[in-house]
Amino acid sequence: MSKENISLTLWVMIAVGCLVALTSFGLRAAFGLFLGPITMDFGWQREPLALALAIQNIFWGLAQPFAGALCDRYGPRPVVIGGALIYALGILAIPYSTDPWLMYLTMGVMAGIGIGATSFAIIMSALSKVVPGEKRSMVMGIVTASCSLGQMVVVPSVQAAILTQPTGRMPYLPWPSRQLLLAPWRFC
Repeated sequence: MSKENISLTLWVMIAVGCLVALTSFGLRAAFGLFLGPITMDFGWQREPLALALAIQNIFWGLAQPFAGALCDRYGPRPVVIGGALIYALGILAIPYSTDPWLMYLTMGVMAGIGIGATSFAIIMSALSKVVPGEKRSMVMGIVTASCSLGQMVVVPSVQAAILTQPTGRMPYLPWPSRQLLLAPWRFC
């Protein structure tokens, strides 16, 4: 067995992959925190938001095979960048989704497709092709841990943003801005 080291370039790729997974899953885990603010802002019951999240889960699952096929054909970079942009646009449009069907489109369809194209399955698949076999399981563990870390880091910060808003309303700018600010990292 040869001992292959991971180069600095690979570590940068791993770090960027982890950042994408952290952001994608952290934001995805934070959607439930908006049940109160969204229902308060729009005067809805909880059912439209719950259905939007169910639609998101369906589209997340439906998008992954297509994202994987696109990764095989064009590489992970354009797929992840495109997914991040769809995800960010979906998130940015949520505050303007004053009708349930718009919420289904933004938080449901767009965010679901974005999550599917930026999920850990895409990241792990891309990294497994470039990381030496001896180090592959370690890298896959790091990527998986970054998804959990995203939930531990992003969810409390989103909760803090909600709590600092007057009357606990939805923080329109800070939360979607984080997704867009982290989008340039996805170009690496």
